[in-house]
Amino acid sequence: AITVTNAVVVNPGSQFLLADSASLIQINNVANTVTGTFSMTRNTQPMYRYDYTYWGSPLTLGSNYTLGNLTPDTRPDKYYSWIPSVSNGNGNWQQESAATVMDPEKGYIARAPDTYSTNPSTKTTYIATFTGTPNNGNISAPVSCGKMGTGTQDDKWNLLGNPYPSAIDADQFLNDNTNIAGSVSFCT
Repeated sequence: AITVTNAVVVNPGSQFLLADSASLIQINNVANTVTGTFSMTRNTQPMYRYDYTYWGSPLTLGSNYTLGNLTPDTRPDKYYSWIPSVSNGNGNWQQESAATVMDPEKGYIARAPDTYSTNPSTKTTYIATFTGTPNNGNISAPVSCGKMGTGTQDDKWNLLGNPYPSAIDADQFLNDNTNIAGSVSFCT
């Protein structure tokens, strides 16, 4: 982990790289400035072509980082986000495109690259590289409930990604977000 008190500044011609399990922790809520290159890699579990991975963007919306940047060899119709309520009914998957800019307030799923094996016993780790300006400060994401079945039971499903270039403390997350009852599931 790298801990920074204020802003991360990456000057022209400079590079800042965080690799797989590394974390960037910032103490103060200040904007970062990247005119050089900030990159962060994350490794998936080994997978084959028909597996999906859940993703969140650790980059600012202004970085214009797209799902196509995330996994350029994924079929263009194999990116999705979750909509908790559709016309006051059940939640449902919304198809996204390779041109969709990843919003740090949302979570996404993307299928493995089409270049991966179709044989489930032949799996490969995918390494995603996020390039842009790292998020810092408070990021508020809407959490909502749709209705299941006859509309009497909340579905309580939301798909949020980690909007930071660091790990999240689940206990602290639940303590800080008292409006979320119950538990949080993490996909690794």
